Amino acid sequence: LEAWKHPTSGQWLRTMCIVTVAAAPDLEYVHDRMPVVLERDEWSTWLDGNTSQVDLERMMNPTALDVITSYPISTRVNSVRNNDSELVAVLGNK
Repeated sequence: LEAWKHPTSGQWLRTMCIVTVAAAPDLEYVHDRMPVVLERDEWSTWLDGNTSQVDLERMMNPTALDVITSYPISTRVNSVRNNDSELVAVLGNK
């Protein structure tokens, strides 16, 4: 998460990015990429501006399957036109 001031409007904006890697084999059915999820003991190394690129790349691995849980959800998430609470409803549990 980062905050920066827009050069013309002067408005402060918060931005972020999600770093992805190739999906773990058991999750490729969902998508070919997945987010990097760092262990708590890796956070300070990741955020340390002096960490080498090699060390950062070593942390960029598919997440262990016991950390991620998948649920079937509506295909409505595939369109940016849809923006309501139903997007997070788990199918079959309404």
